[in-house]
Amino acid sequence: MVENEDGKIDIGKKMDDCRDDVQPESRESEDIIQIELVNGEKKNEKTENSEFSEKTDGNKIDEREEDKKEKIEKDKRDVIEEKNEDEKKESEVQKSEVEDKKDVLELEEEKRDKPEIEDKKDVLEVIEDKIDDKDDKLEGSNWTSKGEFENFVNSFNLFMKEVDFRNKEINNQMEKINGDLEKLRSEIESLGLVSLGLGDYIKREDFERVVGDLKSSFDKLAEENALLRQLVDNKIDTSKLLRIREEQERLSSKIDEILEEIGYGEEMNVGKIPPNILEIVYQTTLDDVISELWKNLGPYEGERVIGKVLEEVRLNTSGSELFKYDGKRLRAKYVSRTIEQKLISAKQVHITYNEILNKLLEHIPGHKAKNFNAMIKIKSQEYAVDKVSVLLEKVSMLEKRMEDCQNMSRAMRDEISKEFKKIFEDYREEIELKIKDRMEGIDKKANTNEILELKRGLEVANKAQEELKKELMILREEISKIKDKKEDKNEEKEESVCLDGQVGSNELKKEVVSEIPSDITDMGNKENNREVKEVKAFCGTVVICDEPEDKKVEEFLPEGLEEGSDDERVYSAIQKKGSSIPKILKKISYELSEDAVERILATLEERGFVKSVMKGKSRLYFKSKDYNEREDEV
Repeated sequence: MVENEDGKIDIGKKMDDCRDDVQPESRESEDIIQIELVNGEKKNEKTENSEFSEKTDGNKIDEREEDKKEKIEKDKRDVIEEKNEDEKKESEVQKSEVEDKKDVLELEEEKRDKPEIEDKKDVLEVIEDKIDDKDDKLEGSNWTSKGEFENFVNSFNLFMKEVDFRNKEINNQMEKINGDLEKLRSEIESLGLVSLGLGDYIKREDFERVVGDLKSSFDKLAEENALLRQLVDNKIDTSKLLRIREEQERLSSKIDEILEEIGYGEEMNVGKIPPNILEIVYQTTLDDVISELWKNLGPYEGERVIGKVLEEVRLNTSGSELFKYDGKRLRAKYVSRTIEQKLISAKQVHITYNEILNKLLEHIPGHKAKNFNAMIKIKSQEYAVDKVSVLLEKVSMLEKRMEDCQNMSRAMRDEISKEFKKIFEDYREEIELKIKDRMEGIDKKANTNEILELKRGLEVANKAQEELKKELMILREEISKIKDKKEDKNEEKEESVCLDGQVGSNELKKEVVSEIPSDITDMGNKENNREVKEVKAFCGTVVICDEPEDKKVEEFLPEGLEEGSDDERVYSAIQKKGSSIPKILKKISYELSEDAVERILATLEERGFVKSVMKGKSRLYFKSKDYNEREDEV
């Protein structure tokens, strides 16, 4: 509340505060609000400098009462006249409002280099026409250009934002004014009098009437706002707005794709592009330009222009020999090979290509060459796909050839093996024949009789050596038997032993030992060997006399014993009458340890070849057949 020194409400100051609060931010909203506030401003011009004064003297009030009534009536008449004038001005302002909006739109259109539009309806119609013709315009260069399309989209977005902003602004201002009016009304209800000038007072009913007039002006402003909103709704259909937004999003995505293809305006380093792709792009672009040149100038004039262009470029730049015209096409031949061999740089080739392209485009003013960056990207993708398909075909072809090569290698290997065997057989036969021929020649040269005698001597010596080995084995057996008999006689005193046989055995032993060296030295004398065997028969000896040479004394071993093994030696050392472990050790000349002999005897006993019997404190071992005979005798 704004109060003076007397505690009364200062209407002029309050209205100034309301006017200061309602400060429109845009031109259109300022015009609308200013029209409604004209009455309030004019009414407040007379009461602006008035202040409440406290009447201390009751006589002064009576004197000035008549003057106050006259001033009040005069003020009422002035207010009514001003109200009528304001109503007239309101109608004029409403008409000027539309013209102001048109001016705003025209200024915005001029700033964006767009055609002049007289009304909002025309704006919407232009937008709809552009959206309906979007596909046709996208094919041309205007809509694919970034600036033109962005101007169109920005203008539409600005228009929609402006409408929404102004509606919100008007609503906010109306809410503020309504709030202020409610505050004024509540304050007026609490007071009965309000001053309109220096020492002038009006009643509550008169002030409410003034406030009601002010509120009616604001109600008209609200109606105009509603009419404006309805006008916008009628001008712009919601479905059309949705469709426009969808089209805008689709066009934005399309522009993003185009910008992505052209690289967002970034410069491309030609040296990093693969030479194969570079050659493909050059050829594609030149084919497009040459076809357009023929359409505009004709074949004859087109050939003349091409020859002239190549000649000019050839005089100014290097690398022009890579671009040759064959009567049908301007070929970019051997570009990739030349760059790969580093005979010329990719940048120099690109400069020559740009020079040729620009000179050709001078003769086709309305034609634009294909975008180089976009073509590089597209042809790179196509090249990768084509290269994969080509490589797959080559791989399949190589697999077939590998199978054929494998089959051929197998067949060749078989043929080579057959031929090698055949050659080997032929050479072997030839070698054998040559060896036989050489041996025959050696036999003819050498004395065949001497060779035969040597062969016979060798045969006799070999036979004598074999016989000696056999005889030595027999002698060893005889000596072992004699030793066993002697030991048995010493241990078994109860048995009667023939002294003559014992003496004869001793003499036989001496004779055998004394006669062994002479028998070995006389290798070829078989009768002397037989004399060794012809000994007298004594008790307990084996006599071998006048036996044929082929007859051998053999001791049959049981099945499962290998000749020459430790088991066989231990088994052979067991005597018929039984042998203890010390006797067996003496028999085998202590070649095995006592533990080894015990293990072998235990194994033989488990296998059934040997049986043992306890005799006193010692254990005697018998061969199974000898043990069985002994049991039978008992």
